[in-house]
Amino acid sequence: MLKRRGRHEGALCWAALTAGLLCFLFVYVIPLQIPPERFPYSGFALVLLTVASFSLALAGLIRNAPRRWLLRIALVLSLSLPIFWLMVVLWLLGVAFGTMQ
Repeated sequence: MLKRRGRHEGALCWAALTAGLLCFLFVYVIPLQIPPERFPYSGFALVLLTVASFSLALAGLIRNAPRRWLLRIALVLSLSLPIFWLMVVLWLLGVAFGTMQ
């Protein structure tokens, strides 16, 4: 007999995608970045949003939710903060060793 999937798994997919999209926008879109002068805990909030989005996407992938492609996109978008810092570190290493300007 076929298993019927509930509405909660679809909501999980869309919540993960929304949180991942917010992570991406807060990291890469300059006008949406939260300045620490107005909100001193903005870095902590962004890390918390990243962890929550990653956890939602991973939970959906583990549960075999119906829209796996949405969860994969959400997973990549939620990792935008670590990807950004990896690019910054690689750029700084390139500048330090003289391979980049």
